Amino acid sequence: LWYEKDNSNIGLRNNEQVFAAKIVADPKADGGFNWRAVGSGTAGQVNTLDTTGSNGFGNCAASPTAEDACSLNKNPLADAEDPRVAAGTLTPGSTTVPWVAFSEDVGGHHAIFVSRLVNGDHFELFNGGNPVSGPEDAGTPDITFFGNTPYVSWVGGSGTDKLGYVGHFDSYGNFVTDTPGGIRLNPYKGGPAPLIDARVALSSNCTADPFTADGTNCAPAAVNAAFDTFTTAGSPQRLFSQALTGGPNCVLFYKCQLIVRIHHHKATIYTKFRKYGRFGIIVDKVGKHGNKRVGRVPLGTHPRSTLRLSWDLKVNGHRLRPGHYQVTGRALNTKGKVQGLTRPVRITVR
Repeated sequence: LWYEKDNSNIGLRNNEQVFAAKIVADPKADGGFNWRAVGSGTAGQVNTLDTTGSNGFGNCAASPTAEDACSLNKNPLADAEDPRVAAGTLTPGSTTVPWVAFSEDVGGHHAIFVSRLVNGDHFELFNGGNPVSGPEDAGTPDITFFGNTPYVSWVGGSGTDKLGYVGHFDSYGNFVTDTPGGIRLNPYKGGPAPLIDARVALSSNCTADPFTADGTNCAPAAVNAAFDTFTTAGSPQRLFSQALTGGPNCVLFYKCQLIVRIHHHKATIYTKFRKYGRFGIIVDKVGKHGNKRVGRVPLGTHPRSTLRLSWDLKVNGHRLRPGHYQVTGRALNTKGKVQGLTRPVRITVR
């Protein structure tokens, strides 16, 4: 993954464009493999990076149109830079693919976009093609996966007044901001911390690799969350790291799975709890114009085990009315802080 800038001197674009290439086995090539460019317009194409073509740099360099198709830019004519890549999937058990975060000029300021590889031959913008950043000028993004949850960070603001931002995609692909207003050193007092103009680096002990079954079966830890690392402005500059808790992850629940079965006006809840702690559910009413929170149901403290719990279909002392609902399991520590969520399931109360 890289970006290119300045004049090519062979008639191609002069603006900044982001590119990606993947290794493909090729017994005839040096080393037994070659590199193929995969961009936003390369579906069904094979674009080997070699010395063929009219300009001697392969198909992608044959013309500005071909170069645009090989780039990941939302707008090939706009400047895009600083790409970062991570592998993962939103769906447990599905094939992992590369996800890319980059900064692109959207007219007067830069915004952060996220794109992922589709069908192995092209990238498609995620989040409906919309940026994950706000109206502030945004740059130097980073991206990582914690289990099946992609986290994205960036630095925003103008001049020397920079703030850091982090957010994640939920299981439905909606982007959720974890640091509204900017990263704070103390979430209970004071404003957002001014940062130096450098990447808010993201890391995780639950990435997509063979040891974690691609993020589906990560080992529970003291803190089950991704981490960011950032440097504050001022003198002296100081380095901090925070755990991004509260986002959905598949660590404390095997495959994030929750099963709710209703029989004779009562429900039985099944899940595989992987660490001692408190367990409960969140209930939302499903409507035509979105979900509406009904409430939370605590279901006790449990050891690491397969849970089989009874629920009387009551929330806050009131039985659920007939209709469609969404139920999400959640794990909490002894202080009541959310440590992880299951994938939501839908139920029908008759």
